[in-house]
Amino acid sequence: MYTCIYLYVHARSRKRTRAYTYTYVHVNKLVRTRIRTRTRIFVSYCIWYVYGMVYGLVYRILYCMVYGLLYGVIYFILWYMVFYMVRYGIWYDAWYGEVYGMERGMVWHMVWYTVWYGVLYYMVRYGILHGIWYGMVFGKVYDMACYMVWHA
Repeated sequence: MYTCIYLYVHARSRKRTRAYTYTYVHVNKLVRTRIRTRTRIFVSYCIWYVYGMVYGLVYRILYCMVYGLLYGVIYFILWYMVFYMVRYGIWYDAWYGEVYGMERGMVWHMVWYTVWYGVLYYMVRYGILHGIWYGMVFGKVYDMACYMVWHA
């Protein structure tokens, strides 16, 4: 984008000079042809737009997918599984076991809250789903919008 602006300003300041480039016609034979300033700016813009598309689509999306999946899956699974396993499994087990007695049983209660809240609900919701969401969906939409437009 900055290159296009620079080329435009530079070309406007030197628009009375002739711009020549050398193109190959045959092997080892050069022909001097004149290319208009607007054509050069347009070609440069197209090159940077294609570069921005490739950069936005390939590099940034893959980067955000990998980073988001790794961050989401590892961080969210470890954090929420450990946090909610301790909170809803062990702590609720001790709390309900002392307050409400032993009608459900401490082992059943700890296993239920540990498996449901720690592993199934929060690991799947905040670990896997957040990892996929931030890595793939959010990464694709955000980076495609930002980097393709900005770098084009």
